Amino acid sequence: MVFAAFVRLMRRADKGNDGRLSIYWWPVIAVGAFFAIFTIIQAPADAFYLLGALLALGTGLYFVARRELVDRLNRSSIHSSADQGDCIGSGGGT
Repeated sequence: MVFAAFVRLMRRADKGNDGRLSIYWWPVIAVGAFFAIFTIIQAPADAFYLLGALLALGTGLYFVARRELVDRLNRSSIHSSADQGDCIGSGGGT
């Protein structure tokens, strides 16, 4: 994934980059990908279990934090609409 992101970033045409990936980067990417795959093949199964557990934990924490953010935004929008008289029973409507 890192190598795909590198290719994508190098193809962007901004900040002095012309939007092309020069030919001399392809061997660098190939060697890096080879070493990454070689390292992954040699990892023990426990490492993959730990990686899966950390990904599951991180995903769970993300959804908890996202839910709290949505709840906080909903509460602030309810309070702001109540301040403007848009709430039912506030006496602001006809």
